[in-house]
Amino acid sequence: GLRFTGLEADAEEREPFAVVGLDSYAISQDWLEHKLNGSELSVAKLKAQGLWPSGTPGDLAFAQADQKLSAFASQIQTKGLGKAIDDLPIDLTIGNYRVIGKLGQRHENGSLYYRYATLKGKDFMGAWLHHLIINQVQPQATYLVSSDEDLVFLPEDIRPDDLPQCLAIYRQGLQRPDAFFVEAALAYLKQAHKQAHSKRATKPALVAAKEQLQSAIESGYEPELSRLYGEADLDVLLGEALEQQCRELLQRLWDAVQQRT
Repeated sequence: GLRFTGLEADAEEREPFAVVGLDSYAISQDWLEHKLNGSELSVAKLKAQGLWPSGTPGDLAFAQADQKLSAFASQIQTKGLGKAIDDLPIDLTIGNYRVIGKLGQRHENGSLYYRYATLKGKDFMGAWLHHLIINQVQPQATYLVSSDEDLVFLPEDIRPDDLPQCLAIYRQGLQRPDAFFVEAALAYLKQAHKQAHSKRATKPALVAAKEQLQSAIESGYEPELSRLYGEADLDVLLGEALEQQCRELLQRLWDAVQQRT
């Protein structure tokens, strides 16, 4: 029945020496929203919440991060997208499918997706699906900006079968685990593009996709991948199905947006 008072409180009273991982990403995204809306994030508030290093080191780190984020915000603002506008209710019939929901990320002169981090496959597919759907309502451009890519989808990028094919892949994925892994697919697209434009790129695109998925399984960030595919043969899992989907659905698009950067 002994109780050592004070020990638990001491353990909780700790200050961060650096901002890393998900905390860093969440703070950066919130920081960017402030800048794009014409306001500033308070370093004092971050320190008070225990989210930022204190003292002079924290002030210096804040100034450095603010400079980088300001440059990223300027990159977005130069696109002239105008003010953010309300979400758009959607109720569309696409072939045998009915698509219902709301589209966000809308601005006066186009749609905007941004991530202050390296581009992820889910970002690319999310922005592309948004672009496919909103252009069913009105022609417009969709911008996708990350720390390593600055992409724009145009109305002329869309083919009549693009959205129905995406919907078919989604429906198939609801019925059974599917070979269309978006991060592995992005690795495939990047490597295939390199192969087409550089003699130094000798690694096959499918190998790059397998390496990405293997790394994701081993990292543990997505436990479901380890549970479902930890013992899977990647040569069987990522084969003709992934290559066909990438080549027919996305490679033309990736090559087109890369030519504009």
